[in-house]
Amino acid sequence: MKVCVVGSGGREHAFVETLSRDAEVIITPGSLAVPESTDKPPIEVDADLFVIGPEIPLVDGLADELRLRGHKVFGPGSDGALLEGSKAWMKDVVHAAGVPTARYGSFESSQVDRAIEFLSSMSPPFVIKTDGLAGGKGVLVTDNYSEAKADIETKLA
Repeated sequence: MKVCVVGSGGREHAFVETLSRDAEVIITPGSLAVPESTDKPPIEVDADLFVIGPEIPLVDGLADELRLRGHKVFGPGSDGALLEGSKAWMKDVVHAAGVPTARYGSFESSQVDRAIEFLSSMSPPFVIKTDGLAGGKGVLVTDNYSEAKADIETKLA
């Protein structure tokens, strides 16, 4: 079996290390750490299975496109990837499904005053998240109201 691992981070390196025990593995984009790599886009790679690690290509629909072309893919389609890619969308989905979740508000950049008003109605700890992919960053957890308010003002500026 030939497996194409998409991504070049630590997660993908672990995929390559594990999968290479039982399969021929190629990684894209190319990585100096992995001899079996290519700079070809995944769409141009001939493989039996595609394993997509990074969130951005998943949210951008790479798994969907590969599936449309008849390939087997490990990784969610773009709709499923939005659970990671948009915190606001994820909260709306779990709320609509009746899954217990913390109280939340979602605000656009023009709604700084509304966001701060919402913050004032909350009790610590305050959790301020950036919507969208933030590479594991983009969240502030604090008991300090002033710090939370300043973070909102910065993120919505």
